[in-house]
Amino acid sequence: VYKVHPEHKKVLALISEYAEKVTAVDYEK
Repeated sequence: VYKVHPEHKKVLALISEYAEKVTAVDYEK
């Protein structure tokens, strides 16, 4: 079983947050 480290969870959260912002910008166009 692959375990995600807390640090990795932080990074994944930042990436998903950034992705949401990017897609939100795309929707505004």
